[in-house]
Amino acid sequence: MASIDRVIKSLALPVLRQPVLFVLLLIMWGPYTWLVLADCARSLTWQWPYYNRLIYFACYNFLWSYLCTAAVTATRWRWLKVAIYAVSVADWGLYLFLKFNFHTTLTPDVLQATLETNPAEISNFWQQYATSRGSLLAYLGTALMVIIIAVAEHRWHGRRRAVTPPRWSGALVGVALLACCCSLRPFVDMLRCHTIEQLEACEIYGSDLWGGDNLTTGIYSVHTLLVGIDDIHQAVGMTLDELRHGQASRLAPGDSLTVVLVIGETYIKRHCGLYGYTLNTTPGLSRERDRGRLWVFDDVVSPYNYTSSSLKNALFCNSIGHGERWSQTPSLYAVMRRAGFEVIMWDNQLNYFKGALFSFALNGLLYNDTMRRACYTAVADSCFDYDEQLVDDYLSNPWHRRPSAARLVTFHLMGQHFKASERYPHGGQWDHFTADSVRAQHPWLTPERRAEIAEYDNATRYNDHVLGRIIDAYRDQNAVVIYFADHGEEVYDWRDFAGRDESSNKPAGAIVHQNSVPMMVWCSDRYVALHPDVPARLERGRHHRFMHDNLCQVIFTLAGVQTPWYHAERDPLSPDFRPERRIVYDHIDYDQLPK
Repeated sequence: MASIDRVIKSLALPVLRQPVLFVLLLIMWGPYTWLVLADCARSLTWQWPYYNRLIYFACYNFLWSYLCTAAVTATRWRWLKVAIYAVSVADWGLYLFLKFNFHTTLTPDVLQATLETNPAEISNFWQQYATSRGSLLAYLGTALMVIIIAVAEHRWHGRRRAVTPPRWSGALVGVALLACCCSLRPFVDMLRCHTIEQLEACEIYGSDLWGGDNLTTGIYSVHTLLVGIDDIHQAVGMTLDELRHGQASRLAPGDSLTVVLVIGETYIKRHCGLYGYTLNTTPGLSRERDRGRLWVFDDVVSPYNYTSSSLKNALFCNSIGHGERWSQTPSLYAVMRRAGFEVIMWDNQLNYFKGALFSFALNGLLYNDTMRRACYTAVADSCFDYDEQLVDDYLSNPWHRRPSAARLVTFHLMGQHFKASERYPHGGQWDHFTADSVRAQHPWLTPERRAEIAEYDNATRYNDHVLGRIIDAYRDQNAVVIYFADHGEEVYDWRDFAGRDESSNKPAGAIVHQNSVPMMVWCSDRYVALHPDVPARLERGRHHRFMHDNLCQVIFTLAGVQTPWYHAERDPLSPDFRPERRIVYDHIDYDQLPK
């Protein structure tokens, strides 16, 4: 009993004998975590599960700080204490530099950009930021921390004396350490991941580990970058090989053709007027369909309900049903570039949630420095509050007006991404639907939930307007517009739930609502005149069941591109099309689910 009592008391010894080190490590390694937790406690506002990340980070911050303090207390090595302080101050300075200059922390994107930077770029970067206002603030904050360490350690050293910890202090530290150990599961799961797909699943079904305490974020960022390097290198290698040695070509090189690929975001198919939704969320597209220039695909599925994995499989030439990984095939953009197309990318999510895994997993690939130089003729670096602003920015850009024999233009929209009320301008015509417009009679539909549904439908109607702006810009040209959504979600449609189901055991209803997505193709009159066989092929093909991991096959056909990566049996516009099993989330046969 006495030995247990001594063990319990000893748990508090590191904190009581090295309080300055312990407290300053807590501050230097977790400033964001403590500020937000204090704000939550003060306002009594908790938005679970977002703030559970902060609880994880508070536990990790406490654990790392305690372990370092315990090591110094146990060894009494002065050099170890100095080394821990030196590393922590350097980390603190880096945190302030990134925060004040770029409003970010150490993330996989930052590490990747650093590795891709050559000496000349480093010199230019340092010349630009060495004396910037943000850098000066970072220098000041770092110097202030060094002064605080020196003064606090000096004063504590003068007062230090033998400490006998009371039992309650040891018990309190023990409880805190137990909580910290219990919170380590996501951290351990993260370290056990060997592919980006495993990391994404770990984040979605566990807790994402970026943006909180500096040490955990740093470990996460390094591990994520190392895990992603193999896939990225393999995909980049396949892409460069295609650009150097590929056999892609245009079947009709005399045409001046524009192919427009519009990537939608979080589009619930059952809220689309084109698919029979009770509210008229697609007035413009419905008119194009009635004119006979828009073909709406009946049964298209996304393989995942999260953007990065969905788009990696849509924008590379692989087929999940044939057991192919996206990294084993070249980028769609490389094939199109090899075929003689200018490739233009205007992405409204390029800078969205920088540092998050989903951002790194997709943007770290699509905008990898090598991929960016090799695949794209032009890339926009600006993002906008609303998608129409993105489209207007491109239409006013010289690239739009410049003559071209063949061009592939991609618009990646914010679409109806959460929060839907932030995806359209308020006032006037865009507040078209209200809570009273929602006529469904589910028992869980309170006035507040009806208002959320109305906001989603307003965002969908605004999305229809954005697509109309794109179509109008190409109405008199030889052009084809392909639209698909990366995934859907729910907004109280069949149960009392809104958003995306992030559980590993989704009910069939959730998969049907969140993975069944709109897809459509619009053709200009001039395009139809030059390609008279396409309308019949679209009319036949739009009724096939399809998963958009084979979207490249449709684009190759509509663009008239001949390439070894084209497989007629995977192309719903081909008479040789043979539907494969549609495997979602790597193992679920979508067509075997009860609908």
